[in-house]
Amino acid sequence: MKRIIALTGPTGAGKSVVGDIFRSLGIPVIDTDQVYHDLLIPPSGCLDDLVSAFGKTILKKDGTLDRSALSELVFADPDQLKKLNGITHLHVRRRVLEIISEMNEPTVCLDAPAILDSPIPWDTDKTISVLSDKELRLKRIMERDGLSREGAEKRMKAQHDDAFYASHSDLVLYNRSGTVDEALTELTDQLLPALKQWGVVD
Repeated sequence: MKRIIALTGPTGAGKSVVGDIFRSLGIPVIDTDQVYHDLLIPPSGCLDDLVSAFGKTILKKDGTLDRSALSELVFADPDQLKKLNGITHLHVRRRVLEIISEMNEPTVCLDAPAILDSPIPWDTDKTISVLSDKELRLKRIMERDGLSREGAEKRMKAQHDDAFYASHSDLVLYNRSGTVDEALTELTDQLLPALKQWGVVD
């Protein structure tokens, strides 16, 4: 039975740095966002289910998903968003479990930003959230995604606050560093004691 550790947190907090730490320890990391994107490549059962639920208007002329059209349909309507999450999380979870079953390592990390909003249980062993100062997050998002401050703030406001992540986590990592190298050191110092306590590393 493999140990599954979920890695989550708001955008710009530093999940990717923590993912790199897991990889450096020999623990594979599955990017659930990438799994979702891969599942949408036609022919796709996930895409077929989305079309059945929301109609062909969410497709581009080439038969691929029109993300903008889907977003317009769901994000202003909580019921539609719930329907979307029900479909996508089911397919992503199924594919992730298939990937995990093919691995030999005893522990797997899931880079899963939306796992706390999942309408279906993921049965993870531990959940780790990465949090960071608002201004640092804003700076990272603006630099990473080429957004204005207003655009970055809008994206941040659409997510849960720190208290939500903290209350749903077995471990909270605080990324207070300005550079990637500093963050790597700071987050490693916070992460390793927990991994040793959980028996993940010696």
